[in-house]
Amino acid sequence: MFRRLALVTGAVLASGEDPVASVCTAPAVKYWALDTPNNECAETCLSTKIQIAEFVGILTFFKGKPAGNESSPCADHNFHSFKDTHVFGVGPLKISMDKYAPDAPILAIVQGPVASVCTAPAVKYWALDTPNNECAETCLSTKIQIAEFVGLLTFFKGKPAGNESSPCADHSFHRFKDTHVFGAGPLKILMDKYRPDGVAKEILV
Repeated sequence: MFRRLALVTGAVLASGEDPVASVCTAPAVKYWALDTPNNECAETCLSTKIQIAEFVGILTFFKGKPAGNESSPCADHNFHSFKDTHVFGVGPLKISMDKYAPDAPILAIVQGPVASVCTAPAVKYWALDTPNNECAETCLSTKIQIAEFVGLLTFFKGKPAGNESSPCADHSFHRFKDTHVFGAGPLKILMDKYRPDGVAKEILV
């Protein structure tokens, strides 16, 4: 989303190798946004109402928000790897936006799936990973985990399993592959990945 808009607004890459919005000096306030289509995260320091309106309404399509008590909101959402800084506009409209890449998932050392059975209050969610021809299952117990799985990790393909105890197997993905670990603390998600049975079939979602 931001990358396509950068072509329209004439954004340029800053020459520095380090982020410029790690610490915001008053009266500037840190804002941030998840760029889901490009799988990136952005942070910036804004000090005027016109900058805030530009960042929230134009550059992030109303996904931008104040960081509040989070000093590193992108890192807190599993985007630690600094990529580059995009500079939009000039003068009072100038915004320097640091971009971060997502953390690579960690493979859990397990002998079998961890989300076969979900213990209340956790609920099973699943998703078809069509590009990689895989299926994922996980147990989620909080709203923030559900939002992370549905919106960020599966690009809105994630859904509750409902009455299906083994949704991947029910969709011809019986072969357990591995378990990926995303995030830590309240954002931690363990996601079992499954391979398709036999010859891959076309999946219509």
